[in-house]
Amino acid sequence: MCLKISKTAVHRRMLTAYLKKRQTFQEYMSDLSNPSKKYIDIDFAVHFLCYRRPRATFEALKSLRQFYPDVKVHLISDGGDDFSPIANYFHCDYTYERRNINSPERRRPYEGIKRIHRTCEKYSSEWVILMEDDVRVRDRISKYPDAHIAGPSGPRFTAAIEKYLRNKYSGLEINGYNGCGGCIFNRLAFLEAYANITEIKKLPVSWDHRIHRNADALLTFTFLNAGFVARRWLDHSEECGVHHGPASAFDHQFKFYYNHQMLRLKPGVFRPAWMSSVQSR
Repeated sequence: MCLKISKTAVHRRMLTAYLKKRQTFQEYMSDLSNPSKKYIDIDFAVHFLCYRRPRATFEALKSLRQFYPDVKVHLISDGGDDFSPIANYFHCDYTYERRNINSPERRRPYEGIKRIHRTCEKYSSEWVILMEDDVRVRDRISKYPDAHIAGPSGPRFTAAIEKYLRNKYSGLEINGYNGCGGCIFNRLAFLEAYANITEIKKLPVSWDHRIHRNADALLTFTFLNAGFVARRWLDHSEECGVHHGPASAFDHQFKFYYNHQMLRLKPGVFRPAWMSSVQSR
């Protein structure tokens, strides 16, 4: 697997310079001193695991379709509600999984990784983005991922895990894990890394229990275990917390619609008109 990414020092300089301006999305876009965003075309598909909260799922997909009306989406109900009407409305491929694997009481991250693998086999895109019901899409992509998997700057792995990785790859760049909602990863790199998933299952839980319990930690570690790079994506933010973009396309931890009732859907498929104002910055 060959993916051109910048050297560690180059990426860190770029990241540091970008994050110096701690503005929210609206602040950045309304500040005329900021340079205009230069959008890029990235070939990606979407893996979207949902459970209940149909209104939040609806709004997440609506925000995606506003900017990417034709991207392929695999919507998967994790043993929860029937989301087929929403899938039809937004022109998504839909799967209902009877076994719930992602609730706090039933965390089965290895099964979650297997479902991501099915999505990666289903599509032929270069990249895959993970959507969740607390992700909003606010713009088109303007920042290249610059890694095999890219998302927020999450917690670091334990010293035991970092030692294990250094023994395998002495020069490997190791950052915090980032495989949460709104992250992006290279599809072919994932398929290559997933071939070693049995090896990961055998690692002692005491080294870092999060790998065996948390889907985001496991997904990131799957890439690192294959010698791939995980980094912060400059088009990912968690604006409700400390991770500002600024002006990132994908914003995680947006839970505004969690307690809202579902809308009555009108017949047809949601196909927004392409707005010229979207392209202006």
